Amino acid sequence: MSDQAHRTEVTTDPASLSMEGQSIVLSQAQLDDIRKSVEEAEGAGLVRLLSRDVLSLDVLGGGNYKKVFGSDLRPEARERVGGGEVVLLSPRSSDAVHLSSWVSQLREQIRMVAEGLQSVCGLVGVCVEVISQGGGGV
Repeated sequence: MSDQAHRTEVTTDPASLSMEGQSIVLSQAQLDDIRKSVEEAEGAGLVRLLSRDVLSLDVLGGGNYKKVFGSDLRPEARERVGGGEVVLLSPRSSDAVHLSSWVSQLREQIRMVAEGLQSVCGLVGVCVEVISQGGGGV
């Protein structure tokens, strides 16, 4: 995993958000896995954010998932999250290996938060876009 960080500006124009615009085809099992992970994250006290809440990102990491540190958030989102560091996880791509790695990493982070190790993992918020299947969504 690379330790080199780079800065990515995310604009408020939804059409140009770097975290949007990718259609991901999921099996029912993958969708259920992601739904369960989101519920676990919220149950552990993590704040759910949308990409429109994120104004800019410092990206650090490689591998099958991305860790995002030092996010600048909209004021309303910052109030919900508090003053702590935000680490957002997002899949590297729609590839099944990347998605399963992302879910596994999110679950590990949730476990650390639930065990009181939040200062170790730094996770206070998770960014999950709406994933729809028919009329439903995550």
